[in-house]
Amino acid sequence: MTRVRNGFSWPCALIALAALIRLTTLAEQSFWTDEAATLLDVHRSFGALFPQLVHFESTPPLYFVIEWGWTHALGYSAFVARLPSAVAGIATVWFVYRAAAEVANERAGLIAGALAALSPLLVWYSQEARAYSLLAMFAALSFWLAARAVTSRKPSDQWLWALAAALALTTHYFAIFVVVPEGIWLLRAARWPVAAVGVVAAALLPLALAQRNTGHTDWITGTPLHTRLALIPKQFLTGLSAPHQTALAALALLGVLACCLSLVACWRQAPQGALIAALITVGAPVVMALLALAGVDLVLTRNAIGLLPVGLVAVGTGVDMALVSGRGRFVVPAAGLIAVVGVCSFLAVDLDSKYQRPDWRDAARVVGTETASHLVLLAPASSRLPLGVYVRLRRVGSLRTDEIDVVDFLLSAQGAARGLAAAQIPSGFRLVAMVRWPDLLVRRYVSAQAVRLGAGLAAR
Repeated sequence: MTRVRNGFSWPCALIALAALIRLTTLAEQSFWTDEAATLLDVHRSFGALFPQLVHFESTPPLYFVIEWGWTHALGYSAFVARLPSAVAGIATVWFVYRAAAEVANERAGLIAGALAALSPLLVWYSQEARAYSLLAMFAALSFWLAARAVTSRKPSDQWLWALAAALALTTHYFAIFVVVPEGIWLLRAARWPVAAVGVVAAALLPLALAQRNTGHTDWITGTPLHTRLALIPKQFLTGLSAPHQTALAALALLGVLACCLSLVACWRQAPQGALIAALITVGAPVVMALLALAGVDLVLTRNAIGLLPVGLVAVGTGVDMALVSGRGRFVVPAAGLIAVVGVCSFLAVDLDSKYQRPDWRDAARVVGTETASHLVLLAPASSRLPLGVYVRLRRVGSLRTDEIDVVDFLLSAQGAARGLAAAQIPSGFRLVAMVRWPDLLVRRYVSAQAVRLGAGLAAR
């Protein structure tokens, strides 16, 4: 480790920074729909968990097994439920540092690790109770171990890579876009470890097909493929939500191009691992697009998040090579620009609720203010998951009430979901209150006298 005279460790400082950014605001935001689905999954018995994953999830089981054990031991609060993702996010910074140091040198590792610590997308998913942060961690770990195995040629390092690659695949199917190139890289020297990873991938195929046949991922194709592909580099650099996102992403992309051009300009002297990292990061979205055109379309930024830590290895190495070749006065500011954009993006999320997840806690406070049971209409119906985390909802065959609460998750600027819910209001009810947030709208309708309404959801 790089240390100054007083024993200060820069790598440890990176880990401390990553922990500070991720842990201090870990429980600030509301659970959103996918996280609520996670809570629903892990509240079940261990035996009931796996049928639930087959029928209602679209990823392999490793994350849910970890989350099941963690929450059953420590509880279901936002901090506890998200802590495994936060720990994975912090570990990702360490593994990115180690990977770039293995591929190039200590300085490249520190640059790559710093960019990982400040990455708004990695921060966002470090604070979400889903599998994406774990995917990023295993992608960084497997790339580091692949680079080490190539260098050392030790069987122990090769099998450690195989273990990390297998864990990546059992976390998320899109790990294949990192693991397969790594396997090709290692194939000549490590045939049996690569074959073992192939066996794990083949064993996961029946589960992947069963989950695919449920249709739970069909909504992805509602957005054009070219739009989703364009969002990958944009959201890699600025996260899912930030002020002036397009402008910030353009600035950060210029920084990335400057760093990568440094790598390309010296490609004959560039470390092989850095070139492979760049090839994985650029080539995987192309393969994803070809698969989508062939009918297997699951292209989303969060599914591709495993590419981000690998790409940072290439960026960190590019900056280091620029410093060696004397072009540092151009490339170092470019890397600084990437970091500044990252800081601006995640701070905007921390400080301004309009860039955060929809706040279902506030909606639940409004819906749960009445002491008597009343009907709740939701648009879309999947809103029951996050709202149900914070207020007790029960399905009823019929209900006699004089109040209806309508909760709309505003899926579009035009508020299409709002119109759908409003159409379900029976005659005789009038609007008496409305509360709106950036992503949510709650309206209360009352009637002069209680009437019996049909099947639906009741609060309290």
